[in-house]
Order: sequence, then structure tokens, then C-alpha cells
Amino acid sequence: MLDRLSPELAELPYIDELREVLTRRMKTEPGGKYIDMEYPDVNDNPISLSSVVNNPDNRYVLVDFWATWCGGCVEKIPQLIEIYAKYHEKGLEIYGLSVDLYHKEWEAYLEAKHITWVNVCDGSGGGKENSQVWYDYALFGIPTTLLIDCQSGEIIYRDGSDLDAKLAELFQE
Repeated sequence: MLDRLSPELAELPYIDELREVLTRRMKTEPGGKYIDMEYPDVNDNPISLSSVVNNPDNRYVLVDFWATWCGGCVEKIPQLIEIYAKYHEKGLEIYGLSVDLYHKEWEAYLEAKHITWVNVCDGSGGGKENSQVWYDYALFGIPTTLLIDCQSGEIIYRDGSDLDAKLAELFQE
């Protein structure tokens, strides 16, 4: 689409940056491979996404980019709790990546909501200029959810309409 811009528009300074961001984003859409990351959990132990994807107990890993201060993210937590309870024993793991700046609030939230899946924090505050993962995944905002097939490392879902229906379909196999 950007290649069809008029010469005047194509020369605007932000067009090259937009092209670069969209190119990165396309790599993390369904059909692309996940990009590894490693951040600390509540005990300050680094946990990489690849260690979760490569765990033989996991068939699929749901990556949830979120923060405690994000209204949409908080609204989504009850759905994630239900999905985790329904599919974890079948081979689903969640790798929650919080972008919270304040670790104590993030830790308290996890405890209060009894969130037991893998949760790490990049501490960026959600600013793309402060976060490698925002750059790598070309995130435009949160919540953002990806589903990775552990066999292939392929992203098979990104912020679609009905996550539960997608998982029900996958686990019927």
C-alpha cells in the first residue's frame, strides 16, 4: 500500500519509519515465527519465551502483553483465567509479559487475582522507546495477544475475535 503513494507523499519523513514498523509487524502476524525474549518473574528469575515454547508439556503458548494500569488488559484477565483453567492440562501455557513500571503493584495484582501462569515484567511502562519487545513485536498498544504453536514456533493467532473458539478448535485435534 505504501508503494502506491504519490511521489510527494512517499517522500514525507515518516513514511520510511512507517514502512519499517509495518515490515516488523508483518513478521509477528500469523504465519510468522515468534521472537524470543527473556524477562524476570516476580522472584527476579529470568524466564525466556523459548523455554516455555520448548517445554514438552506445552502444545501452545499464549503470549499476553499487558499491564495492571491498562483497562482493556484488566478486563481481559477473567477470560484468560477461564481459558487457562480449561486448556492448561491439555497443553496450553500463558506467558504474560507485563510492561508495568512498578513491580510491587504488578506482583500484588498477580497475587490478588491468583494468576498462576508464567508472568514476567519488562519494566518499560509501556513506552515503545523503552522496550525491546515493543520494538521486536511492533506493538501498537496493549492488550495484545499472540498464540504460538510449540511444534513449529509459528504464530497462529494475533488479537482475533474469539480466542476460546480458536483454542477449542485446536484442542479437538
